[in-house]
Amino acid sequence: MKHLTVSALALILVSCGSTSGMMFFAGGIDPRGWEPGDSISAVWHNTDTTTLYELSLAVNLAVFNTPPDPAEFGVTVATITPDTLTISETVMLRPDPEALRRGEYRTLYRHKVRLRREGEYRFVFTPECTVRGVRCVGLVFENR
Repeated sequence: MKHLTVSALALILVSCGSTSGMMFFAGGIDPRGWEPGDSISAVWHNTDTTTLYELSLAVNLAVFNTPPDPAEFGVTVATITPDTLTISETVMLRPDPEALRRGEYRTLYRHKVRLRREGEYRFVFTPECTVRGVRCVGLVFENR
């Protein structure tokens, strides 16, 4: 089993500025195959315990206009809070034609989330089956 850990420094971290309130972080994947045992782990260092967020799961495709193989797949997202509470659930992804043209697919993962504790929140992404054609997976945090 291969487990990839992506720290906050090694993450692709893009902040669209304080006015938009959007932040994105992701971990890279070998587009030739993301196996069920290959987890991507990312850390969010939370200092804000009052803001509400919309969390979306984002997937970047390796080739524009080409669906991943399989075209529909599940990703288990495990969230580990600073006090070690762990919550896992599977999100089904099915990129639509517009997402294929853009090369990116996003789906709402959680609505009106408040991270109530300061500290490290760890998100672990694991595919339910072997997936080819995906190069990156991550979360988008949007202020609400």
